[in-house]
Amino acid sequence: MVALPGLAVIASQAFSQTSSSSGTTALSHKAMAKFGRTKSAYSVPKSERKRTKYVNFLSSLLTLTSAQASQANEIFASAAAATLTIRQQMKTSRQTLKTAVMGLDSASITARAQEIGEFTVKLHIVGANAHAAVMQLLTADQQATLTKFTAPVAAA
Repeated sequence: MVALPGLAVIASQAFSQTSSSSGTTALSHKAMAKFGRTKSAYSVPKSERKRTKYVNFLSSLLTLTSAQASQANEIFASAAAATLTIRQQMKTSRQTLKTAVMGLDSASITARAQEIGEFTVKLHIVGANAHAAVMQLLTADQQATLTKFTAPVAAA
């Protein structure tokens, strides 16, 4: 029974290896699951560490040139700065909404809820525009690879 945890560790290491036997770079299942979902088309990495990780993932998936990777990093950095401002405004609206709820002010509740919805739309727009700008940097082959990777999986 002690051997089972050891087997689990070995199996997890086998799945997380970054190079295949042919010498080409393979992607982990975890990364493919995370970055292949619909949300990744409009979400922007918030921190520099996450942004670097995401750009490195795109570089592995699409074999980006250093210029493409640098431009993608700059695009996501400016988008992250824009989303930070929106998130701060949303935080203020949420605090005001909480006050309105405690004060039983239904008109203010409606107004703050609509503001929060508008901020959510703005976040989606900034993220989607950032991903569209990165898509424009890519060659036709890279765009096809990314499109294939992010295509929805048919239900079984």
